[in-house]
Amino acid sequence: MGKMSDKYIEDEEERTRAVMQEDPIVKIEHWEDRIQRVWESILKLGINPNFRNPDTYVENTFLSEIWHMSTQAFEKPREIQVVVDSNDRLHISVGTPGYVEFKVDPIGMKLPIKCWIHTHPMGNAYFSGTDWTTLKTWKPMMETAIVLGDNQYWAYHLDSEIVKTVKFATLTPPPKIDYSQEVMNDYHPDTWSTKYKPKPHDWYRRNFPQYEGVDENE
Repeated sequence: MGKMSDKYIEDEEERTRAVMQEDPIVKIEHWEDRIQRVWESILKLGINPNFRNPDTYVENTFLSEIWHMSTQAFEKPREIQVVVDSNDRLHISVGTPGYVEFKVDPIGMKLPIKCWIHTHPMGNAYFSGTDWTTLKTWKPMMETAIVLGDNQYWAYHLDSEIVKTVKFATLTPPPKIDYSQEVMNDYHPDTWSTKYKPKPHDWYRRNFPQYEGVDENE
């Protein structure tokens, strides 16, 4: 059993090395330049992004372009890494669908790092065990880190350990409720002032028995 486990681990490591050695098939030429151009347009506008609390403009331009390249620029979604150094220069790299390497000694990078951004194109925004190792190693020389997921992201300030979590979704309103009819159905002249207090959740409770959103005593 032990030998099988060891062999399995060795095979997995070999597969990972093989995947890392494969050159990605590029579908969008000059994908790095597209990210770079968006970043330069932000700087030309005089915007100094607050990466610990990205605003809507940075979300819709810079972060969105990084995500778009991560999911569309190659033959399959791949993790992309964008490091913003203290001179506002970008250092961009691409990895596999589940891993991108953070180089220990990046060439030409001016420390400290303003923000380390990377994507999780196959799932949610979170810091993996490998990510936490990188964060702990680079904490003295890194200000913020952002991980992008599917319609969501985390923006983490290393010193304060405060994280901004954002998740975009659709919200559908419930069916129209005729409260006037609800009132008439329960109308009792002698006890009107005390008996009936319209509650929006009454309709849910009757139509969706599983609804447990409100205390019965409210």
